[in-house]
Amino acid sequence: MMSFRGSWLKQIALPPTIVRTLCQIHQSKGRLQGRLASSSPSLAGLAEAARIGAVAAAGRLSGLKVEGRRVELLASGRVGGEGPDETQLAGYARALGWLYDGSSSPELTPDALLRLHSAVAKPRPDEGGDAPSNPPEPDSESPPCPPFLRRRPVSLEEAPTALSELIASYRHVRAREAVEPLVLDALLILDFLCIYPYRSGNEEIAQLVARLALQRNGFAAGRYVSLETLLEDSLETCCSSLLECSGRWLDGRHRWIPWVEYYLGLIARASRRLEERSDALASAPGAKTALVVEAIEAFDRPFTLRQLHNACPGVSRELVRRVLRQRRQDGEVDCLGKGPGARWRRIRSQQDDGRPNQSG
Repeated sequence: MMSFRGSWLKQIALPPTIVRTLCQIHQSKGRLQGRLASSSPSLAGLAEAARIGAVAAAGRLSGLKVEGRRVELLASGRVGGEGPDETQLAGYARALGWLYDGSSSPELTPDALLRLHSAVAKPRPDEGGDAPSNPPEPDSESPPCPPFLRRRPVSLEEAPTALSELIASYRHVRAREAVEPLVLDALLILDFLCIYPYRSGNEEIAQLVARLALQRNGFAAGRYVSLETLLEDSLETCCSSLLECSGRWLDGRHRWIPWVEYYLGLIARASRRLEERSDALASAPGAKTALVVEAIEAFDRPFTLRQLHNACPGVSRELVRRVLRQRRQDGEVDCLGKGPGARWRRIRSQQDDGRPNQSG
């Protein structure tokens, strides 16, 4: 809410680094529109693989212990959860389905947040899926302060009012179309995490709200790329930028640039990854092959067949082997040993530094 108070957004000045990243994201969006216009089986497979990867990464981020094959079944809705960890992960999968499987994107409303919270919150004997409109009893234990906040700016008792103000302010500023929507989305996530309104599930809901905002703004990266995997790969930077920007948030004098730079950088990486995968679909048999190729290219260090297979949920081990053999014949990977535990190494090109292009 604090990022939307006052009149500073009317005179917001974006630094060149943010402007360049926004240009990259919007250019990528334009290039992708034609490629994603069809409803081909390959795109459907890409979306399915991305959803499985998102559920798997969300489980790891939440510290849930779920076996890989069960993750795939839970993500596709083919089985229900058994035990608390699987039940929580199945809830995340249902939330993703609600965001993407309908004929239109849900609106960002208090009711939408209640629905997401009911899906992903960790059950408690005294809580269940209750929303923050039902504050805890005076003697109930509040959740610990997360590592990206020096202190809790808002108490659980104050959270319902703060959350309602945040949603109303975001929708009001968004409707005026005077500020870049992706910047507003970043500030929305920052304020939500500073309010930290629930006993559990706050980080998971923030991930889902980011997906919802992207979907509402017409960006397809969330549907076809696991944002959670990108978050997992950059978690330390994410937490440090949040820590830097959450200080003095309650006074309305907090920094916002580090977090917005991180958030937009993540979206830019997702957009670039989607472009790479859509290019692969045009020249490869299908989405699962493209997924294996992308996973290989994501490894900066030597990897085993098992590690590669784990990075490609929904893909058979035989297909992973076949793609590896073909890449080896093409001189793009090298095997460093023999046997099932042999390590593989990607042969990097001179231009492949693994970082987003920073050119304007």
